Amino acid sequence: MLTQSGFFDGAAIFDRVAQDTGLSAYVDTAVRQRFIGIVEQFNEFAKPRPDALEGSLRDLQRIVEMRLQVARDWAEYPEILDEEIVQPMFVMGFPRGGTTLSQKLLSLDWGHRTPRYMDGLFPSPPPGLDPDADAEALRATDIYTQHVIDREPLALVSHPYFDKGAMAEAEDEWAACLDFRFVYPLHFQNTPNVPPTLMPEDPLAHFQFQKKMMQQFQWKRPTRRWVGKGVLHHYIAPSLFEVFPDAIGVWCHRPIEEQIASIISINNIFYQPIRGAGWEENPTQMVEAMEAGVEAMINSPMMNDPRIYHLRFREMLKDPVAAIAAIYEAQGLEFTSYFENRIRTWMEHPANKVDRHGKFSHSPEQYGLDRKELERIFKPYKDKFGL
Repeated sequence: MLTQSGFFDGAAIFDRVAQDTGLSAYVDTAVRQRFIGIVEQFNEFAKPRPDALEGSLRDLQRIVEMRLQVARDWAEYPEILDEEIVQPMFVMGFPRGGTTLSQKLLSLDWGHRTPRYMDGLFPSPPPGLDPDADAEALRATDIYTQHVIDREPLALVSHPYFDKGAMAEAEDEWAACLDFRFVYPLHFQNTPNVPPTLMPEDPLAHFQFQKKMMQQFQWKRPTRRWVGKGVLHHYIAPSLFEVFPDAIGVWCHRPIEEQIASIISINNIFYQPIRGAGWEENPTQMVEAMEAGVEAMINSPMMNDPRIYHLRFREMLKDPVAAIAAIYEAQGLEFTSYFENRIRTWMEHPANKVDRHGKFSHSPEQYGLDRKELERIFKPYKDKFGL
């Protein structure tokens, strides 16, 4: 499944999986072609490492099998795609800006549901259809998360939600990437030449597929409202709201000079065990990427859309109950005493303290960045959102 020059052969990988799994009847030629294109991103990023070929091919084969399995599910149970997704919430914004905490707290309301790691890793059969399959997905995903923790102890310090194992809150991209429109790195823990995540070329089709995955998860487990979170959502928000016109967006904001070192640190923590200890995030390139992201954000046509609530990180830290209540008020939702009590109970429980595995320390200076210069560069962003 390699070319003569030692690169991944996307066509050969896809075809082998379809044949070996008996899922050839569910091959879509457009999906196959997109997978070949995704594989080229791996090859262009770096040549496959000979000592990691077995694990790398296993990762690539598994994601093809997952895609063919959900295609089979939709063929055998077409009613899955009749599921209605009603007024979902989507948390968006730069990483390390309170997005996971917001996702978690919003999911505590009655009837709310958020994607879990086990959904992203084992989307088929549809959750709730086969109790034995659900139990195995839970067990296997717990093993996956423990592997990540064992390989890099700082994983828990930087992202304490990992201690929830299979039930940890997942990003929407875990499942949405199965249509092969972009690469999501958490599926490729054994692939050193995993490339960075790029924007999908067709964001509308990307979200249409995400909706199908939500329907897949909801079919046998009724859900009043989904609470999703995406690392790409704020960049391609127009397409998100075209697919989900009744959605509510929660856009999290934090001063860039406070979060950029955290982003660099966590990228090093999670990518170094995959790409090799010699790999490091380039701080200068990160600043440039964040600057471009901020410019795109400020100029986004969705910036003043009433369906989006802009949440300041400091407000969430100061009083999470008041911060969430303000979102509900702005969107015309009832903020019940039941929901308030669940937020308070969760926040007060020692198992949910942010520093339960230790304090995650980082600073711009440790990466050769000047805080004052960062403040200057990102002043338009701070001024725009009153940070």
